Amino acid sequence: MRKYHVTALGNALVDLEFKVDPSFFENSGIEKGVMTLIEKDQHLDLMTNLNNHFSLEKKAGGGSAANTIVTCAQFGANTFYC
Repeated sequence: MRKYHVTALGNALVDLEFKVDPSFFENSGIEKGVMTLIEKDQHLDLMTNLNNHFSLEKKAGGGSAANTIVTCAQFGANTFYC
């Protein structure tokens, strides 16, 4: 018998949630509800804008590998995340 049902390899990511005004998306050139890849300088500008104008609501572990492992564990699987 195997020790683990599911093993995942992923990056340790942290999701940050901010409560923003709808105008934030338009002013930042972001299409709401769509994932957009950005460059480092855009990221730094975005984070500065968020931190200066909005409050951080929540921090949580994230990333698809980590989320998969958590979900599998909640269903009773023996899991390993590395």
